[in-house]
Amino acid sequence: HTGAVSGVAWSHLPENIFLVSVSSDLTLKLWQPAKNNLQKLRKTKCVYTIKAHEKDINCVTVSPNDRFIITGSLDKTAKIWAADKGNLLGVLRGHKRGIWSARFSPVDQCVLTSSGDALLKLWKLSDYTCIRTYEGHSASVLNCQFYLGGPSDRIVLR
Repeated sequence: HTGAVSGVAWSHLPENIFLVSVSSDLTLKLWQPAKNNLQKLRKTKCVYTIKAHEKDINCVTVSPNDRFIITGSLDKTAKIWAADKGNLLGVLRGHKRGIWSARFSPVDQCVLTSSGDALLKLWKLSDYTCIRTYEGHSASVLNCQFYLGGPSDRIVLR
């Protein structure tokens, strides 16, 4: 990267370990460590670099099945990428200010975004449409998470 790194995320499955990073240089990079040797991270190679957004990128997350990557940016969009080749699959539009956090649901085919517009939005992965907007904050929502493991699964807002 040629700018400050603003987000890093690891893959989840042991079969194909990789790392993604995003930066104020507007790029998404996928890195792969030397096969079966996480001890030699110095030998990590950059598999691809993509100009991902028009403004600074604030966050990056890898899907639970390692097939997708989501990035969120000050350009008010979140983008879904195919992890294997870096192809752009969809753009989530609807926030009025920059996106600070984006998370994949661990159990459903949806993602959650939080933004400087004080909103959270839940999006369907099948067609990239917003299915619910959560209102009620008086300032930016800087982080969001899905919470599993209680009487009912829920979204946690922070």
